[in-house]
Amino acid sequence: MNSYCIELARRGFVVFAFSANGSGISEFPKRDEIGAGEQDYNARNTPGGLHDALEFVRTLKFVDQTRVGMMGHSQGSRRTSYAASLDVGYYTLNDILINVLYEEFGQKFTEDEITQDAVALAEERLNEAQLAHLMTLSREDSTF
Repeated sequence: MNSYCIELARRGFVVFAFSANGSGISEFPKRDEIGAGEQDYNARNTPGGLHDALEFVRTLKFVDQTRVGMMGHSQGSRRTSYAASLDVGYYTLNDILINVLYEEFGQKFTEDEITQDAVALAEERLNEAQLAHLMTLSREDSTF
């Protein structure tokens, strides 16, 4: 990743190069971001300290907090996606639609259902008038 870091820095980006816990010469902490210790999990299935690194970067005054990104290669990309899933500062379109179905239409969801396709759930659960109203809301709201 060194060549990527160098090129990003040349283009004016602040780069924080990080070796995840358990990678390279890094050791496992007693506990990580999700509360798991080395004996509790397979290291490939955790953020491995990347979420902690992201939180650290956010404390740096010279970093534009609206433009922080993460990247990784191979196992690093998997850990990056785990870290992103812990960082609840964003919503997917599906998350927004699930929230609208809950708040506007009183729909209740199981833990498994909130990860399913919100449009498909709406088509199954809403009547024709409600579905039309959902489509109207989606056209009027710029977050959709």
